[in-house]
Amino acid sequence: MKKKYLKDIAYETLKEMILLGELNGPVITEQQLVDMLNISRTPIRGALQRLDNNDNLIEILPKRGILIKELSVKETIDLMDLRLAIELFSFKKIKKNFNDQHLRVLDKLVEQQKIYIDNNEISNFIKSDIEYHKVFLDIYDNNHFHKVLDNITDRIFLHGIKIFTKNPERLQESFKDHILLNDCLRRENFDEAEKMLENHISKGKSLYLS
Repeated sequence: MKKKYLKDIAYETLKEMILLGELNGPVITEQQLVDMLNISRTPIRGALQRLDNNDNLIEILPKRGILIKELSVKETIDLMDLRLAIELFSFKKIKKNFNDQHLRVLDKLVEQQKIYIDNNEISNFIKSDIEYHKVFLDIYDNNHFHKVLDNITDRIFLHGIKIFTKNPERLQESFKDHILLNDCLRRENFDEAEKMLENHISKGKSLYLS
């Protein structure tokens, strides 16, 4: 089993807390994080550097603390447009390689999403939604696309929790879109599925800007 270093534990813990909105920002001090995680300053600083430089989730403010970044309207538009471009391009490329095993994975994720809706588990629903869309990228197998999409979903995750908490009916809409998309794929109607995927992501963009 690979050994986990404190800096990695600090990074994973802080990232999860930021994505779930569990840090009382917008500015928090390094000492607060040290006390909260019961980890020394050196691994905390290493984790913060990664969250700043790699994930763009925070900004380190000299002598002031750590700013937990909020999404601007322009950044939301840019991220959702980039997501749409990556997913649609990937989807166009996988039609010949899509098979029953891929469909079973998508069906299983939709079943999970129904459970999360019934139990009002919003963060788990969003995680499952992300995994659903990653299936198409997995088939296309472009590592750079994966890295970009991971960063996009990290940046919009907390925003999504806030929106779905205020508008829980939107979970049902997303869930129903996935059911219809799976049905198109089951019938091998890829052109219709592509249109549905584009419309689904575009609706998500409008929701995130509401």
